[in-house]
Amino acid sequence: METQTELYQIRIKLRQAEIALAQSETQRQQFEQDLKQTQTQLHQTRRELLQAQAQLHQIREKNQQLEAQLHDVQEELSRSQFQHFETQESIQLKASIVPYTETETNARNHQSCLTTTSYDLLIRNAWQAYCHGDRIGMAHALQQALKFTPFSKAETILDWLKRFSDFASSQQEHPFDMQTLTTSPEWQQVMKSVFTKRILTAIEL
Repeated sequence: METQTELYQIRIKLRQAEIALAQSETQRQQFEQDLKQTQTQLHQTRRELLQAQAQLHQIREKNQQLEAQLHDVQEELSRSQFQHFETQESIQLKASIVPYTETETNARNHQSCLTTTSYDLLIRNAWQAYCHGDRIGMAHALQQALKFTPFSKAETILDWLKRFSDFASSQQEHPFDMQTLTTSPEWQQVMKSVFTKRILTAIEL
């Protein structure tokens, strides 16, 4: 009788041990599942971090390009202001030495008006192309306008941006995003044309 009691107690302990083992196995599986989820989240976080770092790098590169362009424009503007001062002095000197006849003056004024009209029309055409999403057409019109601009390189670029901004203000259905424009490939190509080709001015020394 005592042996059966001991056997029964052993069976109870064995059953308890089996239950504890099953619970431990369940906990182990849950822990492994949680660990896998944590590792997956960690990998996802690392990928997002790498993407954010890549985007930040691109933004910094664009900012550096814009700063370089702005620096070039500012330098060119300073040079153009100095050249404008020298041009005015040269014009005054020529006027005092070789005065124009009335016919020559009228012809010169007529040519200047034609140049200004062509320039204004091309800038308006460029704006219309921009409004219709035709960046290539816009770039073509701006490059053509370079042939008729009465301004220096820097002043011409500033004039384009100012006119686009004025057009957008008067035509509110077409907003103007300067940053998007100046970072577009078409604008960059126009800037290459501006700084690699000589711009003809309305006054020839």
